[in-house]
Amino acid sequence: DYASKWSSSARAHRRKVLEHIETGKITIRDDATLDEFLKLYEDTPVRDSEKWFRLRLTRKLFENTDTDYRIYIISVDGKPLAWALFIDEGTTSEYWVSFYHADGHPHHLGIAMMDRWMFDSYEKWIKYCDLDHMRDSWQSLGYAGYTKFKSSIADYDVHFHDMWVKIF
Repeated sequence: DYASKWSSSARAHRRKVLEHIETGKITIRDDATLDEFLKLYEDTPVRDSEKWFRLRLTRKLFENTDTDYRIYIISVDGKPLAWALFIDEGTTSEYWVSFYHADGHPHHLGIAMMDRWMFDSYEKWIKYCDLDHMRDSWQSLGYAGYTKFKSSIADYDVHFHDMWVKIF
């Protein structure tokens, strides 16, 4: 049970999310196309100064690729309010991008998204769910809340010092 290591508040939010999924208030789709994902992202007002950069980069990276990725769209009462894209590579699934409409905040859709991603990853025999990095010093304080959220569900904080790579 991967959620047993989550913080107590994250587990409480998960219980509420699971209740809403059971009653049909919250639904999670995993059959969206990249174009649908990008259109929703483009049309949704979000507080992210890098939104247009992320849109262009996501389109460029995933439009013509063989990369395995998963897209989830979460709706509340039939209205899409949260979206995310995760990259699957071997035994690792990596968070790429997500966004949430402000109307979804009371429903803890971030927890719903992470729970679904981790559950599906477990079912696919994926060993590592990479939540990406925490807030960089140059990023706005708005990222601090997201870092706190990720730390409430992550098992380990892994740092790479002097990482060596070969680029072709």
